[in-house]
Amino acid sequence: MPHMSAHDTQQMQQMQTQMAAMQALMTQMHNTQDPAEHQRLMREHLQSMQQGMMMMGRMMMPGTGAPSQCAESDEQCRLREMQMHSMMLEQRLSMMQQMMAQMMGQLQAQQEQGGSAKK
Repeated sequence: MPHMSAHDTQQMQQMQTQMAAMQALMTQMHNTQDPAEHQRLMREHLQSMQQGMMMMGRMMMPGTGAPSQCAESDEQCRLREMQMHSMMLEQRLSMMQQMMAQMMGQLQAQQEQGGSAKK
């Protein structure tokens, strides 16, 4: 199995930490009964989502990956690099899916709060 560069590993760990923090905020939002605390958590969660999106954008920028370390004729090395690239894309797609789920949770929380404010 190919190995990630230190830079790629660090980026993925930062993004995973960001996703865990967002999930924790979402859980706190669902567990609180205090409307003011709920609003504060929603704002914090929204900021966290925006930071996550910026982080993902930086990860996807062209030229941010490491240049090829393979000789032109080293097909095995190039294959390992392609496998690593594929693995990184899968992880990024998974994180994007998690981010979308977080956004849907944020929208649902806003709708629930709007519905309870009308009562």
